[in-house]
Amino acid sequence: MRDLAPNHSYSRQRATDSNVNDDCTRTNWLTLGQGLVPQAITTDPTGTGRADLFRSLAATALGTQFDIHFRVIDAVTSAVVLESACYQFTVSQ
Repeated sequence: MRDLAPNHSYSRQRATDSNVNDDCTRTNWLTLGQGLVPQAITTDPTGTGRADLFRSLAATALGTQFDIHFRVIDAVTSAVVLESACYQFTVSQ
């Protein structure tokens, strides 16, 4: 992430929608991190933050499709600072 407040913590979240129609209506936000452990991302003095985040989809059948969208929230206030468009995702190897 870049161009955010310097020396500040943010969280990245995702929400999925099983009605695959390019319209992300669900608000089942999940904070991303190291597998099941949420991890905040802290920006440097220039407002840039980096982290290797992952989520295991091993329990999800191959070929499963869903709509997904992402957002970045302020880790202190939970205010939304960035939000993505809606994307279609297919679970594959």
